[in-house]
Amino acid sequence: HIKPGANLLAIRLELFEQDEEVVGALPVYYPGDVPADVSLSVVPKAHIEQVYLQPDIRRKRVKVQVEAPSDATVHLSIEGTDYRMEGEPGELTLSFPEFECWSPTTPQRYVLRVDLVNSDNVVDSLSVPFGMREFTVKDERFYLNNRPLFVKCASYVPQYPTTLKADKLNVLIKRELTLLKGAGFNSVRICDTPAPETLLELADTMGLLVFEE
Repeated sequence: HIKPGANLLAIRLELFEQDEEVVGALPVYYPGDVPADVSLSVVPKAHIEQVYLQPDIRRKRVKVQVEAPSDATVHLSIEGTDYRMEGEPGELTLSFPEFECWSPTTPQRYVLRVDLVNSDNVVDSLSVPFGMREFTVKDERFYLNNRPLFVKCASYVPQYPTTLKADKLNVLIKRELTLLKGAGFNSVRICDTPAPETLLELADTMGLLVFEE
C-alpha cells in the first residue's frame, strides 16, 4: 500500500517462467532492465481501467471498448466536433461521418474524450488520440485506406544510453524519425526492444507506420 511520505517502488523482472527450460543461447542480448517507461498513477476507486479504440472508415464510425465499473455511465466525444454519445461500459459505437483519413502524407489525428460519470459527477476521464485508417492486404499488395501502398520501411532498434534524461531522449527520437521521414521512408520496423511511448506518439504524429515485433 502507498503511504504518505516517501515510498519505494520495487520492480521485479523475470525473463522466463520459473519452470521454463531455456535451450541454447538467447536470440538477442537481454540487458536485464525494463526497456520502457514505468509510471504510477493515482486513480479514484471507480475509474476507467482500459480503453481500446478501433476506427472503421468504411462504416464511418469508431468502435470503443471501455472497461469500467458497470454501475457507471460512459460519455464519449471527439474533441473539436459535435459527435458524442453515452452508454454503459463495454463495447460502444460512436458515429463519425465526417473525417479525414490518416496517411503518411496527411497524418490527421483526432482525440477521443472518455468520461466516466457516476451520480451526475465525472469521476474519471481519459483522452485517447487516434487516426481514422485501415491497413489491409489484398491481391498480394498492401492497402492503406483502400488505396495501394508501397511500404518503404527501415529497421529501428530503440536502445538508448541509460543516462539520457527524458527531455533529451525525446529530442533524439524526434531527430532520428525526422531523418527517416526525410529519407523517404513511410514506416519503421521496431525490433529487439519494445518501442517507448514517445516513439509511438511521434511516429503517429509525423506520418510513420509502425511494425513492432
